[in-house]
Amino acid sequence: MNRARDFKSFQGQLDQLCATYLEGRKASNALLEAYWYALEDVPIEEITANVRRLVAQAAKGAPLPKPRELRSRPALQDRNLPGIDMNLSGWEALKARDPVSFEVEFRLARAARELAGMSAIDPGYDEWTREYQRWAAVRYAPREVQDAALARIRARQGEFARELPEFGQVGR
Repeated sequence: MNRARDFKSFQGQLDQLCATYLEGRKASNALLEAYWYALEDVPIEEITANVRRLVAQAAKGAPLPKPRELRSRPALQDRNLPGIDMNLSGWEALKARDPVSFEVEFRLARAARELAGMSAIDPGYDEWTREYQRWAAVRYAPREVQDAALARIRARQGEFARELPEFGQVGR
């Protein structure tokens, strides 16, 4: 996708999809950005063709199609890393260069990918929307704000790990 040129068209396609599946509503900014990230490797023509197909086939009360339904072929991603479309060398370079920015960007990408796989009526949608909005706000904040946000998250994760020790060992 030519990101600068195709964004308006993409936004129109997603608004059309939401209007059809979500009773006339437009796509929220969080949903738009989540789908945009999830479909960044898909040509706009492919998205347009799939939106037309999905709108023509829409049934009353059907949930909003997931980003994968706007693809004609599977995404090129590592399926062992659920919810995150990763360019490993890019993530590794960011982590080595700036660990705080890495963690903020990683959490933002994770929330975006989770949202992209949900519809607005799915359980957890509101929670992931708040998570996305939290990290989007922290993304360009001063370093001390980023450090404080990450410290709060780590403290909460530590409390959870103390309450349920078997979960505290996951990923370590």
